[in-house]
Amino acid sequence: MPRKTADGSTISADHQVLQAIWRQAYANPKGLTIPCGTEAQATRMRFSLYNSVKYFRSGKYEPDEKLARAIDTLSISFTPDKCGLQLIPKVLSGMMPQLLAMLGGVVPKTVDELLLEEAAARIAKMAIEQVQEEPKVKTDAEIRAINYGARG
Repeated sequence: MPRKTADGSTISADHQVLQAIWRQAYANPKGLTIPCGTEAQATRMRFSLYNSVKYFRSGKYEPDEKLARAIDTLSISFTPDKCGLQLIPKVLSGMMPQLLAMLGGVVPKTVDELLLEEAAARIAKMAIEQVQEEPKVKTDAEIRAINYGARG
């Protein structure tokens, strides 16, 4: 049964199945291999998979979180015999393994993660500076004003 989107348009049942494949591949750390039988079927399936998420990739619609992560992190490639497809994490495809090896096998942090770390470091530094400041000694007049509720 076609599903309605936020703007009232529908997502076909075929696209729902293909989007479920994207989610399934994302859920598996090593991705997913789809045997297609022939090279022509593999090519059609590849187009169909990309077609099922094209409105999300273009920013027209907002996908659910799992589908969004699948779209961002997975790539589709042909199996070595060209008769199947592999939906695998981008970090496992192409030149990425070699590039990761150059970085010591560590996936670099995102810009958001780096900004959060910098903000946390600034906040921690400010907190330490505040604690290390000499406490201001109040004068007798300030103490009397506080005790009697007068504004100083």
